[in-house]
Amino acid sequence: MDLWINKKMQLAKQGRDRDLDILVNDKAWDVRCEVAVQGRDQDLDILVNDEVWIVRRKVAEQGRDKDLDILVNDEDCDVRGQVAIHSRDKDLDILVNDKDCDVRGQVAIHGRDKDLDILVNDEDCDVRRQVAIHGRDKDLDILVNDEDCYVRCEVARQGRDQDLDILVNDASEYVREAVAAHGRDQDLDILVNDKDCDVRCEVAKHGRDKNLDILVNDKDIFVLGTLILYRRTKDIEILKTRIKNGEFNNIQSKTEKNTLNDIKNIIKEYENKLKDKDNNFER
Repeated sequence: MDLWINKKMQLAKQGRDRDLDILVNDKAWDVRCEVAVQGRDQDLDILVNDEVWIVRRKVAEQGRDKDLDILVNDEDCDVRGQVAIHSRDKDLDILVNDKDCDVRGQVAIHGRDKDLDILVNDEDCDVRRQVAIHGRDKDLDILVNDEDCYVRCEVARQGRDQDLDILVNDASEYVREAVAAHGRDQDLDILVNDKDCDVRCEVAKHGRDKNLDILVNDKDIFVLGTLILYRRTKDIEILKTRIKNGEFNNIQSKTEKNTLNDIKNIIKEYENKLKDKDNNFER
């Protein structure tokens, strides 16, 4: 950035009227942005029509009604999105049908029922995901079968039993992982044998004995690193043997090696406690 521009920006940040009176018309949009942030009415009256969209967005951030009335129809989607953030009903009534998906997504965030009724069928998956976050039953009834896995994942996060019953068998590992996070017994019974290691990790986090009995023989080091946190004696003994037999000698990545070291440290901690116990007994 030009040093002189930076100096003028610093002047604008100080908010002195005599400086702002000059800088509001500065050639550098960076400077005009800083002027807008100061929120003086006389400056915003000028900058609401600025030729640079970033300046107009800064004006929208100030939230003056008279500016929002103009900027709701701005040519730039970022400006209109900023208008939507203020959640004025009359703006949302317009922007719910905006041509830009990010603007519609911002409308969805506010969760007005009449907007969600429209946006649940939006062509953009991120907009539908925002709808799902609100957890309305009638929306989830539709979105549980959405073509996008991240939308279905959001449905799973809401934790409705009827949705989990479907999504436990979802094609996407992200969705199945979200199902596993709820810890329903009937889901964990299925997902303990999931082909995806992240899903099995999520199962391990719940610490059910019947699941850990299976997962202690898992080939994935991260699954093993999760289950050993429960410090079950039989798991420690099994993993101690597996390590001794060299089952994990070929791991390559740094995170895998770190996880293996964490497992070894827990085993060592266990062995030290046994030694202390034996020493105390001998005394």
